[in-house]
Amino acid sequence: MKQKEVWDKDRPKGLGKPKQLSKLQKERVEAISEADVERVQELDGEIESLRSAPPPGDNALREWAEQNSWYTNDSDAREVAEGIAINLANSGFRGSQRDLLDEVARRVKKVMPHKFENPRRQESLTAGNSTIEQEPEDNSYAALPPEAKAACDRIVNEKLMTKEEYVAEYFGN
Repeated sequence: MKQKEVWDKDRPKGLGKPKQLSKLQKERVEAISEADVERVQELDGEIESLRSAPPPGDNALREWAEQNSWYTNDSDAREVAEGIAINLANSGFRGSQRDLLDEVARRVKKVMPHKFENPRRQESLTAGNSTIEQEPEDNSYAALPPEAKAACDRIVNEKLMTKEEYVAEYFGN
């Protein structure tokens, strides 16, 4: 399991310090059992600090972390990434460390698409508890759904109608 060793040695952020993190988490459990609120808060700060520390040594890791700012800024996505990375490493992932990191990013984006979608892309109006998609204001080619655009393109290519004629007929103008 050479890949696991490479991942363990140079993990980005909190993954680079599993022993320190484990020690702090154990201390936190003890502080909770002793109802030492101040110590719990102090340990929470240390744990978060450790998790958001810059990646150790490797330039590929630094570059990856810079390109994937969600890893530093989103603790939920980071936890998912850590789990995926460990699973990949333990299952014998073949490839460079950068390949592993890129695969982690790809899988996190697949599992948590809502974290990576552009909110402006799907603007919506909220009415009560339901969401209504905002429709384009004009009856243009751009307002056609994808299937209608494909049909329009096919009909125009076959010179059966012009784009404007198809759009007008589609919208009943």
